[in-house]
Amino acid sequence: MGHSSSFVVNDSELADKIEQRFHEYVSLFMQLHYPVGDKAVSDNERRALTSQIKEAVHEISLLAMKRKRCKFDTTPAKRRPHPVATASERSYRSISG
Repeated sequence: MGHSSSFVVNDSELADKIEQRFHEYVSLFMQLHYPVGDKAVSDNERRALTSQIKEAVHEISLLAMKRKRCKFDTTPAKRRPHPVATASERSYRSISG
C-alpha cells in the first residue's frame, strides 16, 4: 500500500508556490510598467507580459483556493447530550400540559 503523504500537498508547499508566483507577478508587472532605462515596451512585449501577468494571477488564485480547501477542520464535532428533564419537571409538564 502506498503512502498517503505522497498524494497530499503540504500546506507550506502551497504557500511557497503562491509566494513564488507572486514574485514572478511583481517582476512581470515591473517590466511592463517600469521598463529599464526609460525604454518603451513594444506592443508585442506588452501583449506577452500582459498575458504572463494574467496567467500568474490565475495560478495564484487557483493555488489559494486549493490551500483553502486543504484547511478544512478535521476534528469531529462534539456531541452535546440531549437535555434530560428531572422528575419534578416531568410531573409539572403532565399537570400543566
